Amino acid sequence: MRNTYNKFIFGDMSAIRRHGIKSFEDNYFWPISDVEFDKFVRHMHNSYIELISNIDDDYLYDIALIELNFVHYLIQVFHYNYVQEYAKENKIKLLVGDDSSIYRNPDWTQLGVFYSTLEFPFGKIIRFIRRIVKNIYFNKHLSVVEILKGFFHKDKIINIGSMNFIKMEFIRKRKIFVKYCDWIDVIDLKNKESTIQNNNSLFFKENIVSIFLSNIGDNGNLFVKNIDFLELEKSWTQRFNDLSNLYYSLIDVDSEVDTLLVSDMAKPIPKLITMSFQRKKIDVFCFHHGNDACYSKLSLASESTICHSRKFITPTKGINNRYKKHYLNNVIAKRSNIKFISINSNYYTKLFSKRNYINNSNVNKIMLMGFPLNSHRYSYENNLFFYKMISLEYRIIIALKEAGYHVLYKVHPDREQEAKGIFNNFVDEYIPKPFENTWQKADLLLFTYTSTTTFGHALTTNLPIVLIDSAKKSRDIDDYELMRSRINILPAKVDDKMKIKFNKGSLINIISNDAINNFDFSYVDQILGKQ
Repeated sequence: MRNTYNKFIFGDMSAIRRHGIKSFEDNYFWPISDVEFDKFVRHMHNSYIELISNIDDDYLYDIALIELNFVHYLIQVFHYNYVQEYAKENKIKLLVGDDSSIYRNPDWTQLGVFYSTLEFPFGKIIRFIRRIVKNIYFNKHLSVVEILKGFFHKDKIINIGSMNFIKMEFIRKRKIFVKYCDWIDVIDLKNKESTIQNNNSLFFKENIVSIFLSNIGDNGNLFVKNIDFLELEKSWTQRFNDLSNLYYSLIDVDSEVDTLLVSDMAKPIPKLITMSFQRKKIDVFCFHHGNDACYSKLSLASESTICHSRKFITPTKGINNRYKKHYLNNVIAKRSNIKFISINSNYYTKLFSKRNYINNSNVNKIMLMGFPLNSHRYSYENNLFFYKMISLEYRIIIALKEAGYHVLYKVHPDREQEAKGIFNNFVDEYIPKPFENTWQKADLLLFTYTSTTTFGHALTTNLPIVLIDSAKKSRDIDDYELMRSRINILPAKVDDKMKIKFNKGSLINIISNDAINNFDFSYVDQILGKQ
């Protein structure tokens, strides 16, 4: 995409906070089109999957699959490299700050020693206290006597990661005692390097790192221009070496554990523990994060986040069936032989019963769901990038205020810093608190994307919902039609300047006349209901 008039590129939210949203709108331009970015992402992802799929050794395959996370980090580095190189070539000033530094200035040395410099934020004493508290809380379905017995028995069933209602219900239904562990209690960080692991390091360098980077580097485009591939290769080879040490230390250690429960499973360390325990024939259950409306097909994301597991626990049959339909047959899932298992929870059914709909035809307060405005350009659904979304949100807010509505901006709770001060002078209320505690403030909920747990939770409320949807190609067409009975969908398109365009008049008309009429919960019950 060529720039013919802009003198600036706003490179991250740091620049927008510094110069203001109006200045950003006046200089709206991003040099990498959706088509070009999507093509590059798929090339990187699929090239890596093809390489590691040829590995016959299961241990080496596991280690390589864990590092798919690093491939997706490199995508972001190369994305920002394109922007920087484009700005240089076209003599355009790139306005940036700390928000995008992690991608613009990768420290290959630090990235290389990631696995050998792991640290846990708490010391032994605090971890000991945490374990006691969490072991009591996680096992509160048992009697006091059973809990005390569990403390002194050997660790047969352990849990790592956070606890949500799915995992709690799984434990309660099985009437089991589960011991909480921090990951540092499971991994031996002092394991020394062996000859076998040295050989493995050479294998990864010659068969994965060098081939993959050569394939990417040969493109010769702005994504990779002036990237120091020698330093990158050195860094990545070191990562593989250190990761191999950790993996084999987990494989080699004798363990009395027969069941492992895992959440936050997409992160490298839980993924490492999951895959090594699975290879040791330990029963590993990985848990869905909950509140998933299953409205988008996220194929690339599934391969890097969930398909390494063998037993994936979902809350409802509806979610379970969608996951089977969308992800069961990808190449990673097939090799893992993943099984999707529903606990048939009635959690959402209980939410429905608490929220009987009361028809309120007077829509005044509208809650706009803020996008997480970090510098990551997500590849699994159209337009999930701060540059597009902050512009869209600004124009929505202006349209709503001009129409006389009271606007509540629901900032993403994990990304309050990025959005700080951007819309304070434009909206009536700025809400950083969790959605579950604040949705009752609104008469109507307005979304611009659906790959968020907030959307799934919102479907269970008694409020009308409007979706400005620019990602129809990511939808299952049958689900798209069924979803229209619960929410009001306003189609949006991306113009040649990469702006998400919507019809303001249609938006106001939907809010004024149609929004309160869409309360058929067929889709919601099909996905989130007990069935």
